[in-house]
This record gives sequence, C-alpha cells and structure tokens, in this order.
Amino acid sequence: MNKKVGKTSLLNLGLVGCASIMGLVYILLFLGEFVFLEGGIGGWTLRTGSTSGYDLIFKENPVAGLLVAWIFALLALIALIGVIVLNFLPSVKLPKLCVPAIVCFAGLLLLVGGILAFSTTGLLEVGKLGVAAVFAGIFGILGFLAAGAGAFLLYKE
Repeated sequence: MNKKVGKTSLLNLGLVGCASIMGLVYILLFLGEFVFLEGGIGGWTLRTGSTSGYDLIFKENPVAGLLVAWIFALLALIALIGVIVLNFLPSVKLPKLCVPAIVCFAGLLLLVGGILAFSTTGLLEVGKLGVAAVFAGIFGILGFLAAGAGAFLLYKE
C-alpha cells in the first residue's frame, strides 16, 4: 500500500479521493427532494418535503445555514481535487506543510458542513428530521475523518 503514485503514496491519495467523493455526495444530497422522517412512540413514517434542497438553497429566500454548508462542501471538494491534481504535476513544488494544511482545512470545511446539515431541521423550523440532511451530515463527517487521516499521513511522509 506504500506504492508511490505521483508524489505521494497510494493510501494517501485514496484517503484524499475518498474525502472528495464524500464531499461530492454531500453536495448532491442537498440538491434532491427533501424527505422527512416523522413519528414518535407509535411508529415512524416518511413524508416527502414540499420543496427540494435546491429551492431551499438557491431560490428567493435562501436558508443561510444551508447555503453556507453547501458552499463549504463545494470549497472542500475544489481543494481536495486540487490536491489530487497537484500530486500528478511534477513541475509544481510546494512547501512541505502546504498540502497537509490544505487537506486538513478541507476536512474542517466538511465537518462544519456536516454539523450544519444535522441542524437542518432547526434552520428550517419544521421540527422533523430530514433524511437527506442526515445522510449529508454523515457523509460530511466521514469526509472529515478521511481528510484528517490523509492530512496526518501526508504530514508524516
């Protein structure tokens, strides 16, 4: 697993790629139809939202927290893809701590975006649990973990 691919090992590149995939899934989950899980002691039912995540983020009155979460995920995805591209460019020489710092910052953006995704119900004031938002939050936090592990291993090289 320590085989070099470009300037780094395959494991590091895989972790950064995994974090970028988590960021992409995060972005795509917010663009679909929102489904809410509602219920209580008697049982749980799924109810489709009357609006999509795209409408909540980009229409006339956007929900500021969701817009910030989406922008954070987009910035993290751009940074992680940039790190992957820089790995294969032999002419670019960066300081030793630059690439791990970029990956770590992208991971923190995914973490904050994931936390904001979990607070979607509070931002929308619907009082129900949004299934797409929960999965987006899970993928944001998993992306943070992958980016953190990738940044640590890049730092250790």
